[in-house]
Amino acid sequence: MHSILENILLDFTEKDFLKTQKLIFFLEDQYDHLNDYIKKSISHIINYHHAVHSRIERRKIESELWDVLPCAYWERLLNQNYLATKNIIHTHFVSESDLNKLLEINNILHQLFEHNTHHRAQILYNLKENKLNIPNLNMILIQ
Repeated sequence: MHSILENILLDFTEKDFLKTQKLIFFLEDQYDHLNDYIKKSISHIINYHHAVHSRIERRKIESELWDVLPCAYWERLLNQNYLATKNIIHTHFVSESDLNKLLEINNILHQLFEHNTHHRAQILYNLKENKLNIPNLNMILIQ
């Protein structure tokens, strides 16, 4: 069961990363047209993701949830968050024998994915309301 749950979480992690990465690439290209709300929201996605890692690993959070990050940091910090999430999943699912702890990590990460989806949707809505183009973030993959 551990490997099944691990693979599901890794799949969700990758899809969440790819959607946010696609959005960041789009926003970087449109940076001069972005309002403060969008910059703050994409920064919040990144900061919140980092905060979740800190919570799981019982570390101090390095930034506030609503700190606005420079555009030049977005992609690098997103990549760091992605790799950290994968590492958390691998580490806990290899070494952890307590099913309750694994389910807790599963619940925390699923809440993270829902949080990110919510804020990506808010960003897209804001782009549309401001008559800007919106990227297609669909990730329908048939294997």
